[in-house]
Amino acid sequence: MNVAAAFIMRSDNSDGGDGVVSRVEKIIFHENFDVQTMANDIALIFLSTPLPINNVTIATLLLASEELALGSPVTVIGWGFTSASGSTSRKLRKADLKISDPVECSSAYGIGSIQANMLCAGVLGGGKDACNHDSGGPLVSGNKLAGVVSWNRGCGRPGYPGVYANVAYLHNWLEHNIQKNS
Repeated sequence: MNVAAAFIMRSDNSDGGDGVVSRVEKIIFHENFDVQTMANDIALIFLSTPLPINNVTIATLLLASEELALGSPVTVIGWGFTSASGSTSRKLRKADLKISDPVECSSAYGIGSIQANMLCAGVLGGGKDACNHDSGGPLVSGNKLAGVVSWNRGCGRPGYPGVYANVAYLHNWLEHNIQKNS
């Protein structure tokens, strides 16, 4: 079984918190990443030493292999801005969202802007979303990594759900590259 690691605590040690430091050994970017469309906005980071999985500061997530149903509850986690004009958070934050209709999401952002390798999540009235500096963070459903924060328009703007790399769609690429590089 392959897993992705998710950090659930961050510290610069100025507050006496413990942290884990590991050197990045290799980064693999999706070969079809397109900076203009943000298609295939995903990468794998391989560390030189394993992380201590203890379910308190670092937890494991399975890679989602099936698409989530519309309206499924998901949670985005990160230390990004708390508003579009804010600053990064010193505390881990989370927002509970729901999987959005890709047709409605594409209509909001412009026809053709939401591709199969993307998924959208948000709340109907806005107010909750990933924000600046959350990119690369997890969108989780239970114990599964469903998405990776990619882009949005503003932070929590009504009518504009967040856009995520779709882990279920990219599952084969992830599995192949994890096995090839482990």
